[in-house]
Amino acid sequence: MCAGCMETVRWIERPFCTVCGIPFSAGTGEHRCAECIKRSQPFERARSAVYYQGAGLKAIRKFKYRYDMTVEPTLERFVTHGFELLDVAHLDLMVPVPLHTRRLKERGFNQALLIARILSKHTGIAVDWRSLRRISYTGPQVALEEKERLVNVRNAFRVEEEGLFRNKKVLLVDDVMTTGATIKECARTLKRAGAQVYALTVARVV
Repeated sequence: MCAGCMETVRWIERPFCTVCGIPFSAGTGEHRCAECIKRSQPFERARSAVYYQGAGLKAIRKFKYRYDMTVEPTLERFVTHGFELLDVAHLDLMVPVPLHTRRLKERGFNQALLIARILSKHTGIAVDWRSLRRISYTGPQVALEEKERLVNVRNAFRVEEEGLFRNKKVLLVDDVMTTGATIKECARTLKRAGAQVYALTVARVV
């Protein structure tokens, strides 16, 4: 991405919700947002690097829908920024949000896995892309309302090996958080398997 485009990227910075990471207006102190006060989240913290708009949106779409790896250096800048916002001293594993095998065949690659591998080069955290599986083939989330998204992914994921994530600090990775339905369902699945879950996405719809 050229310098001019990078100047248009809206980076997510503090202050934001201490749990889900949704950004607040400048000058607002950090605290839990109304949603996180009302109901507990299945993850310890979730963070995103940039707003899903402008040059950030274009870079992710080039990567996700055209498999254009010329944006890899830009994605690395994004995801390492988001990782720093997590402020976690130690993580045992990175787990990308999985695609159903049918969707994987349609797209040809899992964008969350590629993002996790980019971050792994920077952090040295191992990536486990086999142990969390998507067992239900569902329609795309993009056209659905929030409640429909929750129903669409309910019980859609499964941990393959009992005990693998027990007492592990796991970083769950995806490209974009919109309503958070997919991230939350994956986090619930990992939490039931005994993991302490943190979540990171490259971009966030706000």
